[in-house]
Parts: sequence; structure tokens; C-alpha cells
Amino acid sequence: MNIGRYGIIDLRVSSNDELEIVVEVKVAAPESEKQLQMYRDWLRTRAAAKGFLFSLVRHPAQDFPCQKYGVTRKTWRQLYEYLRHLTGKMTWEEDSTRLG
Repeated sequence: MNIGRYGIIDLRVSSNDELEIVVEVKVAAPESEKQLQMYRDWLRTRAAAKGFLFSLVRHPAQDFPCQKYGVTRKTWRQLYEYLRHLTGKMTWEEDSTRLG
């Protein structure tokens, strides 16, 4: 989603004026301090009561200052484990056949 001078958000979830969630997805590229700061600045312009910024990474850089930008970082593996927990510990294959 293009948010003008703030950049292009990979994923945005919002609920009226109550909640605004921005997710920056990284597969091969490293996290960018400038990019996350721009997204944080954009979140501050929103009317939502609560705003959250997440960074979804494959390999987290240990020296990247997530807290400085109010970023919650999760790895793809952590996301998988969390979703697996939510679905009753099924594998992706089992889950897709249930939905199919």
C-alpha cells in the first residue's frame, strides 16, 4: 500500500479508528532503520487509538535496534509456530486439506 512520502507498506490491517497494524516483510533484504522510522512516523499521523509496527524477517540482525523504532520483530519460523499453535498444531499441509 502506497502511503505517499512515507513509502510503500507491505501489509496493513486496520479496524476503523481503533487499530492500525503495519507489517514490513523481509525475506532477503535487511531491515532498514530509515524505512521503519518512516512507517512509525506515518502511524503517528493516523487517528487509530492503537498503532503497531511489526517486522517479519528471515534472519534477524542481532545489532538492529528494534526497540528504538517501536518495532516488534518476529521471524518467519516464529510466525509459523504461532499459527500452528492456533490451528491445533496441524502442519500446513493438513490445514490446507481441511480448508480445501
